[in-house]
Amino acid sequence: MSNMVAEYCNNCESEITMEWDIARLGYKAYCPVCGERLMLCDECLHRRDGEFTDDCDYDGQTDSCRFNNDGYYV
Repeated sequence: MSNMVAEYCNNCESEITMEWDIARLGYKAYCPVCGERLMLCDECLHRRDGEFTDDCDYDGQTDSCRFNNDGYYV
């Protein structure tokens, strides 16, 4: 099921809203404005029926998290 997601792009400082299927496409996308990687962190933090989960494990050294540890950028 697709839904609308909104995320801030740190690269071009744009607020991005787009239709995205998290189950199929994951938590990484590309910004449609600048083309840089866009991690859908807000979707991850609210992945349990919209309830906030404070369990982010993003690692700045590897630039990855539990959902994106394979090096593949959607």
